[in-house]
Amino acid sequence: MHSRLRVLAVTLVAIGIQASAANAAIITFSNLASWQSAVTGVNTVTFEENGPGGFTSYDSGPVTFGANTFVTDPTGAIFTIDPGFACPGYCEIGTGDVLSAQTGTLLTISGGGVTALAFDWLVWVTDTLTITLSTGNVISLPTSAFVPGFFGVTSTIPITSLMLTIPQASGVQVLNLDNVRTAQAVFQQPVPEPGSLLLFACGLTALALARSRWRARSSR
Repeated sequence: MHSRLRVLAVTLVAIGIQASAANAAIITFSNLASWQSAVTGVNTVTFEENGPGGFTSYDSGPVTFGANTFVTDPTGAIFTIDPGFACPGYCEIGTGDVLSAQTGTLLTISGGGVTALAFDWLVWVTDTLTITLSTGNVISLPTSAFVPGFFGVTSTIPITSLMLTIPQASGVQVLNLDNVRTAQAVFQQPVPEPGSLLLFACGLTALALARSRWRARSSR
């Protein structure tokens, strides 16, 4: 009987660990339409504030657009730039102004976080863009210089911030962002809460104990 209890206890702990891991699951997207089909309540932030050929400097930040706050490394800088400002072919992500940041950029999302996030991006080097989420997940995206890309993600726990970095060895650590989208993910099969699974496991444990006692009494 004691060995059975040990097995049940180990099972109980294992279920709890699996539930916690499941709550940190993410899905990444490289296509806007696919991301949109998995989310609801999309809010999009653009950076339209400059006339043709204009730009605005915010030093290293922080600067807030919508519900999103951007800040970069103290040695870096953040700008909003119209593509006509001395960088035709270097800044365009679609049309209109972009947010341009040098060195590591931290995006903080107000309001307690969201479970879906997406943005358009462009870098000046062929290397790797590393995205570190507040959930602990790290995503590495291969980049091609001056080729716009899309990144989207859904998470089973809220994302409150993310850090975007390009390796220092690349030399030119310039990252352009546009159309920063926040939303709530829609999951086909909701992930059970750890408490629910633990309660279920406790029920199994109690049932096993009751059955063992019944067998013990029957054998007398």
